[in-house]
Amino acid sequence: MRVVQALHWLQDVVPQDGERIRAQLRIVFGHPDHGAAIVEDLHRGMHTLPAWMHDLLRDILGRP
Repeated sequence: MRVVQALHWLQDVVPQDGERIRAQLRIVFGHPDHGAAIVEDLHRGMHTLPAWMHDLLRDILGRP
């Protein structure tokens, strides 16, 4: 949920900073202790996210 909240705050800068945001998300999602749980949670709730978040997260998350 914190990732989704942070992305809402960053929505206005995604067009210019999208790659930097994706790079940071890859680090978070790759965290050995919490990354897998965060990715799983996002996969489960993907249908509730706005379309622009789908576009941002699709390549990073891959398939469930």
